[in-house]
Amino acid sequence: MSTLFLGGTGEELAGFLAPILSPAQSEMALVKRARLDFHHKIAHTLVRKFDTLYVKNLNISGMLRNPHLALAIADASWGQFFVVF
Repeated sequence: MSTLFLGGTGEELAGFLAPILSPAQSEMALVKRARLDFHHKIAHTLVRKFDTLYVKNLNISGMLRNPHLALAIADASWGQFFVVF
């Protein structure tokens, strides 16, 4: 939608937005896109492989309060995976 609104191709838009992002922000954006791509691939594989899938309603915010699990759960971004799924 934003590409159509700004009126340009993806490459032109990337060149337009590149000066706005700092190097750290662009690196974080790359990681975010890589995670989202991975979640889409895993969700697609699960849907194609199994007929019925069940997702348990996890209290992810509560699990993030556990100091032993917080880093692993946040790094895996479970909440984002369930949204994609």
